[in-house]
Amino acid sequence: MTTTVNVLILSAGRRVELVRAFQRAPQGLDVTPRVVAADASALAPALYFADAHEVLPRCTDDNYVQALLDLCTRHAIDLVIPTIDTELAVMAANRELIEETTGALVAISDLSSIAVCRDKVKTHTYLRSKGLVTPHLYTEDEVTGMRVKFPAFAKPRGGSSSVGAQRIDNAVDLEAARRTTPDLMVQSYASGDEYTVDCFVAPDGRTLSITPRLRIATRSGEISKGRIDHAPEVVEATERLLAALPLRYHVTVQCIVDNGAVSFIEINPRFGGGAPMSIHAGADSCLNLYRIRLGLPTPPTPAKDGATFLRFDRTLQVGTSAEPQGVLFE
Repeated sequence: MTTTVNVLILSAGRRVELVRAFQRAPQGLDVTPRVVAADASALAPALYFADAHEVLPRCTDDNYVQALLDLCTRHAIDLVIPTIDTELAVMAANRELIEETTGALVAISDLSSIAVCRDKVKTHTYLRSKGLVTPHLYTEDEVTGMRVKFPAFAKPRGGSSSVGAQRIDNAVDLEAARRTTPDLMVQSYASGDEYTVDCFVAPDGRTLSITPRLRIATRSGEISKGRIDHAPEVVEATERLLAALPLRYHVTVQCIVDNGAVSFIEINPRFGGGAPMSIHAGADSCLNLYRIRLGLPTPPTPAKDGATFLRFDRTLQVGTSAEPQGVLFE
């Protein structure tokens, strides 16, 4: 008998590729996927590609958790997929409540790991304590005293989607960044090849896939052109990172490689925007999640090396009332 698995993708936004990846019938499983996309905006494009969609309050609103519980019950949700940084702490803090109330599996790491990843100063300190390499973090005294070696790199310690992240070339740039960006952290500038690494860790702690993607080009902080590149130094360093920090489910790691030395710059315990590249290459996190939800064995899911992916925009007309029937222009 075919089993229907209802998947909820939160903050769906522009993640049409992720919706479609979950909609594909899982290979080798007798499963019918049904994807519900949710967002705070009725004009999020991914809503119009899902099997059903809902508008939720923002995750910072007082009624968000209750609205989410109601949605999960209404659609008999089996899997909940968080996708943006700002909702991770809320989801992790309420994971047990959601799972016990609705029976859904929330694909998220524990709250302590989320706290380390969401605060970039804590990320830096934690990784350094485990013997992993990250760019030098300037102290507040060094920043205010302008004892910073340029170029440097500045970003909000709780930032997301590269908002406020910028290269700092001189003292004037640094002063401007301090005025316009709250809670600024300043690090040494790491040069070299930038990799995004898609990882999947099963609930029992086994790593099912590590897929490094060389970032050939980006747009607004998200990869637009990338190539699967199983650089051994990146794989080995990522294995050590995953052994040091108890993350679970899909994890996106960013690092810089310079002459074989790997320096980690960010950890996002969620699907990144470019995750479909790794999924298409064989590191199928969607399949892993279906298997976990159904209580099936979860073998490793390695990606094929060398594939290059290019991402582009498409145009969808939804009409003035934003009803879930749209015209996709070819």
